Amino acid sequence: MLYLHVASSGLPVSEIVEARILLETWAARAAAQRQNPADLEPARDLLAAMDKPDIDPEEFHALDAQFHLAFRALAGNTVIETIMESLSGSIRGYIKGALASLGQWPVVLQSLRDQHHAILDAVEAGNGDMAAGLLRDHVAWLYERTRDTE
Repeated sequence: MLYLHVASSGLPVSEIVEARILLETWAARAAAQRQNPADLEPARDLLAAMDKPDIDPEEFHALDAQFHLAFRALAGNTVIETIMESLSGSIRGYIKGALASLGQWPVVLQSLRDQHHAILDAVEAGNGDMAAGLLRDHVAWLYERTRDTE
């Protein structure tokens, strides 16, 4: 895992995005099947923090990373969680750059909030296919808007 963490800084962003979609959509399905309401509280708390009206991109980015980590943990597979954590440096790098390059922060912020809430709502409802589709769309939405900044 340490090798993957170090090597990921040189990997193409498009391939990291593909791996992220593959692993996180699996995690979304698994989380929807395994979750119980108490397990969702940390993710709900992070969403509440991301909903603060005066949040800046840097704070949102940090909370977003925590949300995705908490979400993957809900799936209950430490191997997937470890792989994603090892890629986290490169994921954080492209997300941070993406948020900075998008402009129109209030519009982007609202879209990201809506996407996060919808994903967690689908997990809470036990609808793994919907959660996975929403998560795939969420990751692809941001990547598509920032692909030219790689």
